[in-house]
Amino acid sequence: MLKDYTLFTYLMVFDTTYHTNKYDMICAPFVGMNHYEMNVMFSCTFLMNEKFESFIWLFMTFLKSMVGKHPITVITDQMFSMAASIKTMFPFACHRLCCWHIIENLRKRIGALRTSKGFTKIFNRVMM
Repeated sequence: MLKDYTLFTYLMVFDTTYHTNKYDMICAPFVGMNHYEMNVMFSCTFLMNEKFESFIWLFMTFLKSMVGKHPITVITDQMFSMAASIKTMFPFACHRLCCWHIIENLRKRIGALRTSKGFTKIFNRVMM
């Protein structure tokens, strides 16, 4: 995992949307992409909550295990506590929201606009 992270640190996806059933803990994988565009696992942990302090602890521990090397780009959902802790712990990383969350927000907030002629084509061009 350390070797993969060292080689492919340009992109890290961090997602905490999966909760385990048995212990009601949050699964928090750190995933990247190699030069074959395949997923590689950098690290994985379980969290009790999604508070700012928990993410700070997690990112400090992650950095320690990855010899202090910071990611270049981090893709996450739009949780405020996560975004704030990324800004604190990875100040030079480019933080982006994942496409899935953007599209879900689009469906919720401007659903009627999506049916407008040409909207989907323009939106897809902007997203890519």
